[in-house]
Amino acid sequence: MSFFEFPITLEYEGHFFLKWVIILLIFRQISLYKLNWKYCLGIPLFLTFLEVFYYDIVGLFEILLLPIVLMVVNYRNKLNWTKTQFLFYSFFPFSVVTMFINLATSFILFCFKLSLNDWWEYRWSDFVTLFLGTIFCYLFYNFVRLDNKIIHSGLNNLKLKKVVNSFVSSIVIYSVTTFGLEVLYYIETKDWFKTSIDIIHIRRILPIVYFFIMISFLFYISEEVKKEQENELIRLKDQQLNSMSSYSEHIESLYTQIRGFRHDYTNLLVSLNEAIHHNDMPAVKSIYDTVLVDSGKSLNTDSYQIGNLAKISNPSVKSIISAKLMEAHQKGIALKVEVEDYMDSPKMELLDFIRILSILLDNAIEAAESCQKPSLVFAFFKDKGSDILIVENSTEKKRVNTKTIFQRGFSSKGDNRGIGLANVKEILDKYDNVILNTTSADYQFRQEMKVG
Repeated sequence: MSFFEFPITLEYEGHFFLKWVIILLIFRQISLYKLNWKYCLGIPLFLTFLEVFYYDIVGLFEILLLPIVLMVVNYRNKLNWTKTQFLFYSFFPFSVVTMFINLATSFILFCFKLSLNDWWEYRWSDFVTLFLGTIFCYLFYNFVRLDNKIIHSGLNNLKLKKVVNSFVSSIVIYSVTTFGLEVLYYIETKDWFKTSIDIIHIRRILPIVYFFIMISFLFYISEEVKKEQENELIRLKDQQLNSMSSYSEHIESLYTQIRGFRHDYTNLLVSLNEAIHHNDMPAVKSIYDTVLVDSGKSLNTDSYQIGNLAKISNPSVKSIISAKLMEAHQKGIALKVEVEDYMDSPKMELLDFIRILSILLDNAIEAAESCQKPSLVFAFFKDKGSDILIVENSTEKKRVNTKTIFQRGFSSKGDNRGIGLANVKEILDKYDNVILNTTSADYQFRQEMKVG
């Protein structure tokens, strides 16, 4: 039974429906976008009904169905995919499914010594190849241990841009070529056009060749992303050690100052006691005006604000925050630090949380230091079982456009300055339990992250 033969049968329509369910499930995995299950079933059902009434049109243009569906998904959900991401999500699921179906067909023909026409005469051939192809796909994913998160990160990796573009281009070319051969075979069977090309032989060889090409690309991208993540982890560990050293020195400095205050206060109290004992009110007033008022102010400086981080139990989190806040203090930015409870790292990967902290604090410092009255507020506390992180800073503009700042490369301060917040969005896309609210008003920019 040919792919483009017209008779509508339960076995063919069921095969078409299940194939599209599998395609959308693969899209759901690789994109990390949690497409609702009702759409994972509803879209294939709609396409199946469409195929029943417009068989030739759907058959000839099936390769364009997923791009059209994803255009709607991207627009309605404001996902802001890059061109590379859109092409990858549009063609990779379809190409993988068709490739493993063709590999399954070749496997069956080889094992049972059948011709393609003999196999197509079997009523449930489409179901069998789809079932076997799905098993091959599952075994492939588990055997090579592909990490969808790593592949997702690789698509946005600027260092791998040329490799990723080549990979995505190869997927599009393979998909178009494979489907073009299907169309050409259909035309030949209708006697509309004749060619000397052995289409069946090419259709059997092409999936095998591209299988190894695809594996090579996936392995290379995966390994490069892993290396970069390992280097990032090493860099963060080194930064943590330096930050911990700076934090320890800072705490020691505060302790020394407090001991000095204690010694000075002892002497002041002795002097004050003598003045009171002799009822020397001018001396009491002089001690208060010249010493006690100013010393009270010194205990309220930004240096002591950083000391509030002692309630954070995770040393990695504490060190990165302290390093950034000390940097802000050195740049003359007024600090306010609130850590009300004893806090640990939230319910997300530590490396991801530290990367988000670094990006938010770096952006806050960069924006605040250009203001006439630079200020930065950092708060970390629990509220109704959720961890709340707040980073707020002063801005030059009265209001910042919060709708565009998360686009990759966007920044009001020059090219490629928006990569940080785009990375934050990419990290948060992996978590269903994290909400980031961004607001801007009255020369204040606020990022509030809630981890449930």
